[in-house]
Amino acid sequence: MNFHQLHIFYTVSEQGSFSAAAQRLHMTQPAVTMQVQALEDYFGTKLFDRSSKKIVLSEAGQVLLPYARRSIQLIREADQAMSAFTHMLEGRLQLGASLTIGEYVLPRLLGPFGKDYPNISINMKVMNTSQIIEEIHKHQLDFGLVEAPVAHPAMMLEPVMGDELKLIVPWGHPLAEQEEVTLVDALQYPFVLREQGSVPVL
Repeated sequence: MNFHQLHIFYTVSEQGSFSAAAQRLHMTQPAVTMQVQALEDYFGTKLFDRSSKKIVLSEAGQVLLPYARRSIQLIREADQAMSAFTHMLEGRLQLGASLTIGEYVLPRLLGPFGKDYPNISINMKVMNTSQIIEEIHKHQLDFGLVEAPVAHPAMMLEPVMGDELKLIVPWGHPLAEQEEVTLVDALQYPFVLREQGSVPVL
């Protein structure tokens, strides 16, 4: 058994198929299948139930999954800890960002970051908040930057910057006559919102 096999097993379990896992890992499907079979041979039991169209974890696979998840996290933590001794950060940074941050904030920050740390490969996904939280929970992203408040028992949250929203109304709108507009005042009028999962319901 080795970390590579555990990583492949974990990815197959998260993707729900060998073909999807192979695509994500940039491997061939037979290579993924072979590594999972080698892991099954090592433990002497099946890790997936292949009787249906979509493979699911067997009882043994369900037991192994949290250990595989922990091993992936430990490898990442070890890479980060040892980088302090090499005086050169390197590796792959996978992050998610909500639309405004991904389009207007990060581009001007990632350019200088890439020059300072040329050995770090950055993969950024622009998604809504619920998708980012889901991928962090599945260990597909290292971290995410979102604008909406998040309440998740398995997430550690830390504010990194402030934001200011402007309420814009047409000339002659009743709210335009008020010196101060509260959220209660604004909610009396219809809003155009983004898709479900991008912001909390007002």
